[in-house]
Amino acid sequence: MPMLERKREPMKTLPPHEEVERRAAEGWRLSAIEWVREIPADTQGAAEEVPYGMRIAADCAHLENDPQEQAVIAAAMSLVVQDQPMSAIAAELNQRGFVTRRGMPWGPADVFGLMPRLVEAGPKLFTRPEWPRLRRGA
Repeated sequence: MPMLERKREPMKTLPPHEEVERRAAEGWRLSAIEWVREIPADTQGAAEEVPYGMRIAADCAHLENDPQEQAVIAAAMSLVVQDQPMSAIAAELNQRGFVTRRGMPWGPADVFGLMPRLVEAGPKLFTRPEWPRLRRGA
């Protein structure tokens, strides 16, 4: 699986067509447009959830890996690549003593909810030196 290079650039307007063509010629492709707007200060916005496998660092300024949740991601991914059903993945996570963030046993629906994070974390996991061992379930 090829690695992707990502580049995020703040913008106030859409890039001119020529800029898009120049980037495309360099091998880039536009993958998203993010919309933001100001809201009144008294409006309480929804807090973003920290991605599974990460935690807020001690300095409260950035995210860092959560070793326990990273172990869950690695275990779940190793079972996904073995084409195991969600119920079997949940059972294996429970057998290994893992619990959800709510402190509950894993169920098939919890594993299903973890899938987008597995897709997101997969490329980094697959390039780790220990992935062949993890993939075998060792």
